[in-house]
Amino acid sequence: MPSLVVFLFIALSFVFSTTTAQPVDSWVNIVDEPVHDTVAIDSCLTLSRKLSRKNSVKAVEYAKLALERSKAIQDKNREFDALILQGILFKNLGEYEKAVSDYLLALDIAKNQNDDSKKSVCYNNIGSVYQTQGSLDNALEYYKMSLEIEEKIGNKAEISLRYYNLGTVYELKDSLDLAYTYYYNSLLHEQTLNNKEGIYFALYGLSGVDIKRNKYSLAEEHLNKALDIAKELQDDAGIAICLIERGKLYKAQNRLSLAVDDIKESIRYASMVDFKNEIREAYFQLSDIYAKQNNFKSAFEFQRRFIALNDSLSSVEINTKIAEIESRYQIAEKEKEIEFLIEKEKLLQKQANSEKNHRYFLLIALIITMVFALSNLNRVTKNLSSLLMISGTVFLVVITLAFFLALFQSPDYQLGVEAFFSALLTVFSFAVLPIFLFILIAERIMLTKHVKLAQNVSEKLQTADKKDDCRLLTLIAENEKDKVEIYINELLYIEASDNYSSVYFKKHGEVKKQLLRGSLKRMEDQLKSCELVVRCHKSFIVNVSKISKVSGNAQGYKLHIPEIDTEIPVSRKFPKSILDKIA
Repeated sequence: MPSLVVFLFIALSFVFSTTTAQPVDSWVNIVDEPVHDTVAIDSCLTLSRKLSRKNSVKAVEYAKLALERSKAIQDKNREFDALILQGILFKNLGEYEKAVSDYLLALDIAKNQNDDSKKSVCYNNIGSVYQTQGSLDNALEYYKMSLEIEEKIGNKAEISLRYYNLGTVYELKDSLDLAYTYYYNSLLHEQTLNNKEGIYFALYGLSGVDIKRNKYSLAEEHLNKALDIAKELQDDAGIAICLIERGKLYKAQNRLSLAVDDIKESIRYASMVDFKNEIREAYFQLSDIYAKQNNFKSAFEFQRRFIALNDSLSSVEINTKIAEIESRYQIAEKEKEIEFLIEKEKLLQKQANSEKNHRYFLLIALIITMVFALSNLNRVTKNLSSLLMISGTVFLVVITLAFFLALFQSPDYQLGVEAFFSALLTVFSFAVLPIFLFILIAERIMLTKHVKLAQNVSEKLQTADKKDDCRLLTLIAENEKDKVEIYINELLYIEASDNYSSVYFKKHGEVKKQLLRGSLKRMEDQLKSCELVVRCHKSFIVNVSKISKVSGNAQGYKLHIPEIDTEIPVSRKFPKSILDKIA
């Protein structure tokens, strides 16, 4: 399947706007005016596009004129259009060196404008030249770069064209499944867009794969549909490539007379638009067909024509020049990149200096935060030695990692103080999240245990043995005169109040309070024989039989007695004491 013409449509479709029915002569009148305004430039571009598939040589003249006038008024957008159009025309004429040169100049404009859409069309057209020259891997690289941009933009028409391009390369590489997939996706896109030109190119592509798979009936069906559309559009170039492909199909079916007729007709159409690659392909096919017919004289003549045209289009010198042009372009790009990197390095250095001033503050803040987190963990654990050991281990691991990191990053493994602190900050930055998670999980686990224990205490308190409820208690003050006599089941709790102790008890359904001069320790000593009356805090003694609920959190436990609103605090050892009392 021809490798060059199929790309003409792809390249032209990006820059070609929809042509109007305005007569060519009216455009020529505008072009001939001695002006350099945008109207004249647009007229040149329009004429060049109209003639591109009819008279390529004349089309080049108008493209050059558009380019000159665009440069004169420094219109970069129209200069870009003229360069792309001129490159396409040069490629169709077989002047690949000029085509690549124009595409790279256009790519400079696209990059300076940071225009992804324009970059895409440059990559696409450069890829088409590489494909024509047989550099299929390079062609794939440029086509895929172009497709990636178009998919990001979401341009369905251009995505379809890139699918078609990739299909042609994979077909040439005999990756027929991939080729068919890309062609078929292109066809679906074009049918959705109702683009007749795109539809016939996709059908043309599918037919090439069908021929290689020996699906001749399906290939002929696709080609006839494509040829009908090309004739409807009066597209001489399209008619030429469809005729060549159908001629190849007839040759594969050994219908040699029909093949000769189609391929000779394709030469007539290709000559009208001076499409040398299609003419070259037609010469080769005719030479092969005449050889099969034992008409060696004609076979030799067309082989001679093929060799002469092929040498002019595919010489080593041309390939070398194309490579040199791209190499020079890449060198220029590298120089620009180096300048950019130098400026970038300066900015990064300024940023690094600024960040350096903040890094030490960050380290201090992290350490303070870690200490605070560890102290919070201390509130819910009684094993202080274990806590200190865990904390020390964590900090030791962090410092060790920082040491080795700084050592490996230092030249000749010579460790400096600044390098060590820099590494320490880096390690802290990565370690702070896992450490916080560890502390948070540990705190949650310990808190859960405390809450569960508190619930168990509450449940046991509800069923605690009340065997001493009717026992009479006597609490005597320091003066040995004042005293309080109550039953155990009446006592609620006792609270320390400076040198006094406030005794809370319930008589006849009413909560009462009586002060006795004496310390809480004195009261505790007088209540030693009462198992259900215990000291739960430095300021409180409580009757455990009156406790209805025990609540707990990371800061400790609270005891609740229904008759009063006061929440009685307890020490950390209290839960075990209560359990011992009510066991």
